[in-house]
Amino acid sequence: MVKLLLKLSLAILLVPACEERPNATQGTETKFEHRRSPSVDLEAVLGQTVYVPAYSHLTYDESTTISLAINLSVRNTDPDGAITVSSVRYHDNDGKLLGEYLKEAVIIAPMASRTYVVGDKHIEGGTGANFIVEWSAREAVSEPIIEAIMFSTAPRYMAFRSPGRVVRAKDAGEN
Repeated sequence: MVKLLLKLSLAILLVPACEERPNATQGTETKFEHRRSPSVDLEAVLGQTVYVPAYSHLTYDESTTISLAINLSVRNTDPDGAITVSSVRYHDNDGKLLGEYLKEAVIIAPMASRTYVVGDKHIEGGTGANFIVEWSAREAVSEPIIEAIMFSTAPRYMAFRSPGRVVRAKDAGEN
């Protein structure tokens, strides 16, 4: 009796799953539309100066240092508007400028990204290294993701990320 009840219950559950349903997209192309979700409160911005902490090496005891490679990632999250990155500056532990990565502004298309690399042999940045990234847009866009990813493959593999923090925002009235 129990087996019969189990079989009937299973049959009742499976019948709707086996039902043939018309294909809603049959004969039509699938089109993707971007719509901002009303439940997500996105703040559109015109530009920012972003501080990104980075680490060119880590010291875990008095005599052992692990060199790290740094990838600075600038990701345009806006599906419609481009952003212009005007400056990517790399500073050391004491705030000294070690390098400017751009000779001229770079336009990052919607949903595109750029990566700037500090190799693991360049440890002069220290544990307080940082990037200052300045970007702007002609029209308000969703805030880009700007972060540093540090990694090492020797003596052990490790990887971690460090998100950027906005230190200055460009208002609609600024140029």
